[in-house]
Amino acid sequence: MDFNQLLDLGLSKKYISQEDIKPLKLEDFLNWLNQEKRYLLHGSGILIPASEKLISRRKVFHATDDGGVAIIKALFPNNLPGQTNLNYRIDKSGIQEVILEGDSFGELVREKGYIYVLENEGFSNQETQGIADFEKP
Repeated sequence: MDFNQLLDLGLSKKYISQEDIKPLKLEDFLNWLNQEKRYLLHGSGILIPASEKLISRRKVFHATDDGGVAIIKALFPNNLPGQTNLNYRIDKSGIQEVILEGDSFGELVREKGYIYVLENEGFSNQETQGIADFEKP
């Protein structure tokens, strides 16, 4: 199965599971979605039903153009009330560098994570921490 077929499958089902992408690397597929289709990505530990919209409690919605960053955000909690255990910074200047630091308490790695594929309309990376971070009010 190639990436276009996988995208068609995801669009028909509204989601793609790990089972659907067995022979492919998830990070490669996510990066292809950004590079070829211009989608942005949002990693989360929360499953949002297909009938509901993604909503930000902080009034700013964050997304990324990097599949690896989306996977990290889906699996590692970062400064969320009740889940704060790691504080990480993402620097992207030529090479991707993610530094995980802090006290490990609570849930170190989520058992399940979800990556949402978003249209890039309204997102900007002006005044963010780098090209891996996009915001939309």
